[in-house]
Amino acid sequence: MQTTKFLKIEGPNFYLVVAMLLSLMVFSSCSGGGGGGGSTSAGNPASVGASWQQTSLTTVDATGLLSARVKVIPDPNGQLHIVHYNDSGDDNYPYAIEYSVWDGSTLRLIAPAESQVVTAVDNSLALDFAMDSNGTPVVVYQGGAYRECGDTEQSDVMISLAESGSWYEYLGAMGFVERNPVFKDGLAGADAEVAVDSNGDLHLIYQFYYEGCDAMNHTYPDLLYVKRERSLLSDDSITEETIEGNIYVDFGTGIQNSVGYHCELVLDADENPVAFYAVKTEFDQTYGLRVARRSAGGTWQLDWVEEDCEVVAISAARSEVDDTLAVAYAVKENDGFNTVYYLKYAQLLNDTWVVEMVDDSVSCGSYCSLAFNSGGQPAIAYYEIKSHTGYTLQNLKFAQMIGHSWETERVAAAGDIGKYNNLWFDGNDQPRICSYAATQSEIVLFEREQEL
Repeated sequence: MQTTKFLKIEGPNFYLVVAMLLSLMVFSSCSGGGGGGGSTSAGNPASVGASWQQTSLTTVDATGLLSARVKVIPDPNGQLHIVHYNDSGDDNYPYAIEYSVWDGSTLRLIAPAESQVVTAVDNSLALDFAMDSNGTPVVVYQGGAYRECGDTEQSDVMISLAESGSWYEYLGAMGFVERNPVFKDGLAGADAEVAVDSNGDLHLIYQFYYEGCDAMNHTYPDLLYVKRERSLLSDDSITEETIEGNIYVDFGTGIQNSVGYHCELVLDADENPVAFYAVKTEFDQTYGLRVARRSAGGTWQLDWVEEDCEVVAISAARSEVDDTLAVAYAVKENDGFNTVYYLKYAQLLNDTWVVEMVDDSVSCGSYCSLAFNSGGQPAIAYYEIKSHTGYTLQNLKFAQMIGHSWETERVAAAGDIGKYNNLWFDGNDQPRICSYAATQSEIVLFEREQEL
């Protein structure tokens, strides 16, 4: 028989303990703590909960410094196309990019019944994935040549396409160095994104980190853009445009910006590129979320989505219902006691970026993935990091706009799960999330069960 013991408190200490307990109760109800309840303030309604079915698809050999960087695209036939990094077993090029196709109904591999190796590289810093209107997969990553007068790291933005059952690799961009007449090949990549237009042409944005022998850009990277016409992919004469970057004058002085982090690329209704990226220029304390839009004439217009915030994750999308441009992003700040993370959402309305808080009930928002349902309502899959009391969570969460309010729920809470999220809506307008479970090193699919 278990006996419960009570602590007897008398005198002034009684009132002190009661006051402490009451303050803890109030704090817990506001912060959300380590439980699943969200704040009931505007923009943070109470968590609603739902029934999600979980299926493990495949395991990643996530050894050493490997980052899985899972990317998923569902095609019109209901098939799921997945790319990710895996261990290649090669000491020189240890990171293999693997591609596989899954039946979206049975969740089984479609022939060939194993993943294809696209290529292997010496890093797992960047990976993006797109498909053209014919269903041709396009993979973008940091690979290619090694820089002269640089370190031993592949330093180009590379493109691989699957054509006629084989993968073909092309140069996307080399990071052309204008200031150095001898060493022309800089470091391009790290953060890189691709979008394919209706003509099959490829649009790429990427960070430019290194100018030949001048390592200044490691601290002050630029954000660059190229358009690669599909019929000219074998032509290495590439024009690289600066979206935002450093302005040098004589003797190396000038304006130095630190831009392009967590960059995301979408095409607007006219198929002009729109780039979202974080600015982190420490010398003048310029931080925030920037958007850059390219006109048909080739000029870039730069605007702030939100200033004076440190952005640590971005996911952008365009609604096919009304062509609304939108972005989900995580911000990091210090609340005076701890480092905290919040999830936000912004959309372009009447040429103004309208920002909303999605979830500040806990520290969350990294690995965010934004998608729209058939009615044009936004939804976000994201990673729950910790409670405001410091309790480790490491869970997968889902937020959806219902009417004019955000509703949040916890999808999974077993182990460390919720990284490299990919969110979309299926033919029944039900959300699906492909995520990475770090504890098991598994790629996992979550499907919300329809309510009867």
